[in-house]
Amino acid sequence: MLLSRLRPSKKKPSEDQTSKKKAQKIPELEDFLLKKDYGGACSLLEFGQKGGWDETRALWLGHCYFRGGDYKKAADTYEELMKKPTYPPEVPVYLGCCYFFMGMYADAKNVAEKIPKSSLQNRLMFHASHKLNDEKKLMLYHQQLAADNVEDQLSLASIHYMRMHYAEAIEIYKKILQQNPSLVALNVYIAMCYFKMDYFDVAQEMLQIYLDQYPQSPAALNLRACISYKTYNGKTAIPEIESLLRKSLYPAARDLLNHNMVVFKDGDGALQILPALMDVMPEARVNLIIYHLKKGHIQDALKLCDDLEPQLPTEFLAKAITFTCWGQLKDSKEHLKTAEQYFKMVGESAAECG
Repeated sequence: MLLSRLRPSKKKPSEDQTSKKKAQKIPELEDFLLKKDYGGACSLLEFGQKGGWDETRALWLGHCYFRGGDYKKAADTYEELMKKPTYPPEVPVYLGCCYFFMGMYADAKNVAEKIPKSSLQNRLMFHASHKLNDEKKLMLYHQQLAADNVEDQLSLASIHYMRMHYAEAIEIYKKILQQNPSLVALNVYIAMCYFKMDYFDVAQEMLQIYLDQYPQSPAALNLRACISYKTYNGKTAIPEIESLLRKSLYPAARDLLNHNMVVFKDGDGALQILPALMDVMPEARVNLIIYHLKKGHIQDALKLCDDLEPQLPTEFLAKAITFTCWGQLKDSKEHLKTAEQYFKMVGESAAECG
């Protein structure tokens, strides 16, 4: 097939063939964006920049890097823009968003504080305050969220989700979905809330609404695999993940799938996969602690607990069990007392009692 393309044709092309060649055109940026092919869009824009730097092209390049999950390149692009004598006023908040997704929450906050107020700037400060455990600032920016702004309400719902206020998140998502039926992805968010509440049948029902329209969605298929794992076992979930890993994915999506594969395989591959994910995925550290506990490697589990600042019940439990094991092993009353405090915090948690 390749050889036939390389050989010169001896026949004169027909009018149909000529018209087809004329109809073919070099893909434009819009073509890539419509297909959400951000890798292709970046390649096109990078090629264009080689012919001469252009501000508009640089802005699109930053956008495509960000949407493609390459937050470092997006940040580099916006930082380069800010070195120019003049640049669009929205660039610093875009840079702050990049820092946030890179886990550089203090840097995101510092950038956002120095720029004019906007709805995006307020949302960035809202989320950065949550990550930095600044309750006072969190409430300040919460009060500035607009009730009639979809993006603001989605941000509020996501904070509810991260704080395990799943019922409140569901209420917001359902309200937005009722007013904007075209936002079918909200069914996935609702399904995630029900999943966290252990309502797996309801989660599957909500998820299927989205899968009926977008059957190849990696996020939705991953959630379906998680529901299978919780409802049945890891063996039923593994084929779904294996199939997804054969596809072209964003780096963050591939990391999540590799992490979940370790969980579904009951820790198989934990030492190869989880250490590299601990800085970007808190669950990776917890699951590595669990792996060491199951293997009887108590000291390794304890060492991992040093950098674990628990926020979720599962994190408190992982630390509590580790301290209990170490306290019993070394007859350490100090560790046993700390473990008791962690268990008490879980027992008094609204998420666990609700």
